[in-house]
Formats: sequence, C-alpha cells, structure tokens
Amino acid sequence: MPDIILLSSTESVALIRDVFVIVFLSIAVIALLIFIFFALSLYRRVTRVLDAADEAIERLESVAELLDNIAGATKNIGSILSFGGVATRLFGRFRRP
Repeated sequence: MPDIILLSSTESVALIRDVFVIVFLSIAVIALLIFIFFALSLYRRVTRVLDAADEAIERLESVAELLDNIAGATKNIGSILSFGGVATRLFGRFRRP
C-alpha cells in the first residue's frame, strides 16, 4: 500500500490559502494585461481623433486667412470703386451743360 501523506488542518488551510493567492494573483495579472490592452487601444483612438482635430484646425486657420485676404481685397476694391463713384459724381457735374 502506498504511503499517504495526511495533512493537518493548519497545513490544509495553508495549502488552500496558497492556492487561492496563486489563483487571485493570476486573475489580477490577466485583468491588468486586459486593462493595458484596452488603454492602449483607447490611446490610439484618442490620438487619431486629436490628430484629425489638429488638422481640421490648421485647415480652418488657412480658410480664415484666405477669407481675411479676400475681405481685405474687397475692402480695397470697395474703396477704389467708392472713390471712383465720388469722382464720377463730381466730374460728371462739371460735364453737364
């Protein structure tokens, strides 16, 4: 008959406690790895969104600059046409008999 090693109650409790600690730590490490994976995935998505927002802001700035240039040119053309209208009115009066 093979020799059977019997454990006392304190040894059994210690063995069960060790098994639970090992299982808990294993689950904790797996959960940490899953959390890190999801955190990196979220970071990549947020980075893409922020890059797209940065590019959109740059495009918006270029459009605003273009509109500012157009407004300046329109203002200059308006000044010239306004001056021409005033000059025409003044000199047009002198041409009339």
